[in-house]
Amino acid sequence: MAKSKQRRIFLRNGEQLYNFMWADLTADGSVVLGLSSVEKGEIPGVYAPVQGQLRDTDLHRAEVEVAAKFTFHATGIYKGEGRIALIPEALDRPTIVGRPLSEIVEPQRMLELLLPKRLCCTERAPGEDDLVLCFISDPKIPLRCAITCMAISKFQAISWAGIQMLEGSIWETHDALASDKHAWVWTIGQCHGDRFIPPDFLVALLGSIRWGRTIDERVV
Repeated sequence: MAKSKQRRIFLRNGEQLYNFMWADLTADGSVVLGLSSVEKGEIPGVYAPVQGQLRDTDLHRAEVEVAAKFTFHATGIYKGEGRIALIPEALDRPTIVGRPLSEIVEPQRMLELLLPKRLCCTERAPGEDDLVLCFISDPKIPLRCAITCMAISKFQAISWAGIQMLEGSIWETHDALASDKHAWVWTIGQCHGDRFIPPDFLVALLGSIRWGRTIDERVV
């Protein structure tokens, strides 16, 4: 388990190495994650506890592309990029209200991804503390990745016990980056029931969404 500040996460299938993600474990305890091979993306939909499933036609968004970057602030505010809203006057970054990172002990799923069929190859050699996740996959089933935060002691116990991190996984492998108190765990595998292989990375920022407010609502 690599103890780090800024590191990259690669995938390997046989001799082929792929760019996957990068991670910045900042000095204030926040964590920033991004997709290495994707510069721009879009927000296809939102599931909100009150409104339920919201699709593209239900949302308003700024006419800009969004970077594939996610910020988990130490305070418990987790943010994506771009701006979305239920009404045009309240455009804001996708924001999840979660638990302060210092309070996380048990495994908490932070991001979940379905990977596209085509990944970005690289000849860049991983650094000593970068992560390399090896896989051999069934081409008819998408690769799924879950990123989970937990106390370092919990990750050590899960690894020792061989506990599965993905629900219904056919196979899975994992590794982690360590901050002062936490393990940020990347688990990649294939799961029973997954059949849709997206054309691009499909990413879910998990938790209870906080919608932006209008200018009038922001005035106290």
